Amino acid sequence: VQTERVLDQAVRQTLSLSDASRQGLVDSALADILMAPCGLSEGGTEVSLIRAVSKGLVDASKGVVVDPRFQRELSVREAYDRGMFTSLRSAMHLAALLDVHPSLMTPVKKKPYSKKRIQRPGQPALAEDQVKVTLAEAMRQGLIDARTQRFRQGNQEMSLDDALHRGLIDPQSEWIVPSRASGIGPTIEERTQETVTETGQQLAPKIFPDKELQESVNTVKRVRRTETSA
Repeated sequence: VQTERVLDQAVRQTLSLSDASRQGLVDSALADILMAPCGLSEGGTEVSLIRAVSKGLVDASKGVVVDPRFQRELSVREAYDRGMFTSLRSAMHLAALLDVHPSLMTPVKKKPYSKKRIQRPGQPALAEDQVKVTLAEAMRQGLIDARTQRFRQGNQEMSLDDALHRGLIDPQSEWIVPSRASGIGPTIEERTQETVTETGQQLAPKIFPDKELQESVNTVKRVRRTETSA
């Protein structure tokens, strides 16, 4: 990005975006978006999106605009309000490009129901189908009283600070938890289901002298539902 060129790994040679597009290394629509004026200026001249990224005007990893005068990160709306864009249309277009849901960057799979069986720490008996619960999750499940900050293991009861100082618990450790079949101690059963929905929006076409560019914005919504029963 800093050199505004594309590396052809097959021959270890860098190409301009236009050459890479002609050779099929870069999708032509993507190349058009990267090379089109983005509404931001450098030295009074409007620059392309890839030039804005290479010059530090846009942080693509964070999805923000950077004010070069103060090196301050701004949202597209804040940058537009400060007069950094040449037009509202350019600001809206860049906002749509930067507003990418994380699930679009990695494959999304629907997770099946999963169960975790949790028992109070310090109780004996282990089963073959044990699962592990982190300390943080045990606190969320109420195995440690967050209100009183008390820790209990067997016949010992003390504050969490004392337990930490004595080395009885480690914030990074995991407790091994017996299964429901062992019949020892109270258990909590947790069921988790995750669903994903996707919606699309067709943007107004961009008309050039020699072509017409159609653009769309897809939004993916992930919903995670957790049910807990004792």
